[in-house]
Amino acid sequence: MSEKEFLLLCSIHLINVISTEEKLRLLSNLSSVDDFLHLSHSDVEGIINRKIPRAKICVDLLMARAERELKIMKVKNFDWTYINADNYPVLLRNSFDPPFMLFYIGCLELNTDFILSIVGTRKPTLTASRVAYSFARDVVVEGGIVVSGLANGIDTSAHKGAVEGGGKTFAVLGSGIDNIYPVTNRRLSQKIVENGGAILSEYVPSAVAKKYCFPQRNRIIACLSRGTLVVEAPKKSGALITAEYALDEGRDVFIPANVPEGGNSEGTYDLLENGAMSVVSVYEIMKEWNVLSHSHEKNKNNYNHPKDKNNGFSNPGSVLASMMEKELDGKIVRHKGDIIEG
Repeated sequence: MSEKEFLLLCSIHLINVISTEEKLRLLSNLSSVDDFLHLSHSDVEGIINRKIPRAKICVDLLMARAERELKIMKVKNFDWTYINADNYPVLLRNSFDPPFMLFYIGCLELNTDFILSIVGTRKPTLTASRVAYSFARDVVVEGGIVVSGLANGIDTSAHKGAVEGGGKTFAVLGSGIDNIYPVTNRRLSQKIVENGGAILSEYVPSAVAKKYCFPQRNRIIACLSRGTLVVEAPKKSGALITAEYALDEGRDVFIPANVPEGGNSEGTYDLLENGAMSVVSVYEIMKEWNVLSHSHEKNKNNYNHPKDKNNGFSNPGSVLASMMEKELDGKIVRHKGDIIEG
């Protein structure tokens, strides 16, 4: 699409007091940037058929902001899509509240329907970190895609499991893609893109992380996938918001049976009362979704893979999960591709 089309779409996207459905209605009544710049406040109200706070819409300011974002997009070589574009994720488009636009780095191509969101607390136990890592790695080994939020804790473990398993993962930000948060995960975000995945956000590239943005972005994490695995979450964890979005959308919610019950998992196990399924491995999810195994070509319908008798993980992820445990304990250090004993 052209720069003028971007400016028109981005200007509409920045009107944060109207819904995506109303933005589409507004777009259908405009044919150019000039049409947008000639809109009055009453014009917008007439098109969407409701009142809007007058201070919330100033077309000149919206266009100026869109122009600044366009400059960032061009300099940083960022990409974007909008809800009617062919490359907009179908599962997200079919959700109750899809974003009008997405801005992203990397490849947004979804070439599989085996997509699993993995979320949890920012302060996980070691067991939970290993479970997130192992599940994520097994998903990508089986040709799937992992979605998470790039936050510290479970999100980081999930993204690392996918990257180190050689597969694709999508990180959904609560900030703009020019302000990757947390900054400690910037290198991880580069690896995600290098592996064919994407960093994406509904917020314009320059947007900074704000507290209210993270619960909002959780709906995208939930709706990009067929289901969400909540690895470990206390009662007030933001991961439970993601699970609620998934349940409201009729998507599946899973919890790992190999994370012990306790204070850090109270919210996780509460999900069982709302229809979540307890699973031991990725292969149970694959069986639930009728996904055939990629890594066991000779026996595609056999989901009863042998488990590591020491930790209960499925074989594809057990070795790297053990390495991750040693790294978290400081027993090994990774440096330029080498593994050094601590």
